[in-house]
Amino acid sequence: MFPIPNVVAGILIGIENSSWLEVFVVSLIWPIVLCVYISLRDMGRMHATIVQFRERAQRLLFNSPTATFFAVEFVTAFFTAMPVALITYGIKRVFI
Repeated sequence: MFPIPNVVAGILIGIENSSWLEVFVVSLIWPIVLCVYISLRDMGRMHATIVQFRERAQRLLFNSPTATFFAVEFVTAFFTAMPVALITYGIKRVFI
């Protein structure tokens, strides 16, 4: 799955920052913001996924379905937003 909010965040990160380091740092901050948003606003999906982890998961991070859920969300957000942000920033530097 290729989550659209992470792609949009990556594009905005690439457009708005002024150095490669800033792009990387903000790409690390984005997953934290996303995890806070999920824990506050998207509880239904969070709880459903945690229940699935409890029932079906063979390996859990720290033996916790909640930690596993947030780790998966963090890694997915980071590794989707960061490459998109770096590509967008690279294109921005070429044309501006």
